[in-house]
Amino acid sequence: MRIVPLGRQVTPTGSRFGRLTIIGESFYIPVGVRGKRDQMVVVQCDCGEIRVLMAQAIVHRHVSSCGCLRREIHSIRAKRVFSTHGSSYTSLYRIWNAMRFRCTNSGHRYYKHYGGKGVRVCNEWQAFEPFRDWALSHGYALGLTIDRLDSAGNYTPTNCQWLTRSDNTAKMHRERGHTMWPPRDLPLMPKNTGDWWRKVASVPRDALIQP
Repeated sequence: MRIVPLGRQVTPTGSRFGRLTIIGESFYIPVGVRGKRDQMVVVQCDCGEIRVLMAQAIVHRHVSSCGCLRREIHSIRAKRVFSTHGSSYTSLYRIWNAMRFRCTNSGHRYYKHYGGKGVRVCNEWQAFEPFRDWALSHGYALGLTIDRLDSAGNYTPTNCQWLTRSDNTAKMHRERGHTMWPPRDLPLMPKNTGDWWRKVASVPRDALIQP
């Protein structure tokens, strides 16, 4: 690679840009085959790291450190996420977040069944930790869903329980006046068995789940 000395110093030595200080003369590095050149400068970051960077990126504030600033920002964000309760990526946290979201966000696809009907999350559960403590002491296990004992009531410690997804679905259909089909007492037989099909045929048509 051929380095071409710079005739005019656009970024004088000693100039500061963010955390970077120019500590060397600028120079050009040829780029491509059409005579294009990139102006480069030697900089030192406040953390002590020395780098050779494009002058244009520094002058236009696209780069303001050797990379240490970004690492610090990411570290601060990570501490905010994990130092509070350390559960942001757990299934229980997603359940809590979804519960609050469908009660407060009018853009949620199920808002009309929850927040749109006046269902709210109690003040105690606005923070995740009290909800987590209640869940772990009331039978929560991976794969369970939260259910309100009184479907017209709010999400509160005295009005909630944990159910499997199938039990929760069956409860919803019972409350809406639907009958589950096929019935739960329908024997599990191969569908090519005559007795099974006769059992299916005996189920009244009005037992089908209505939309």
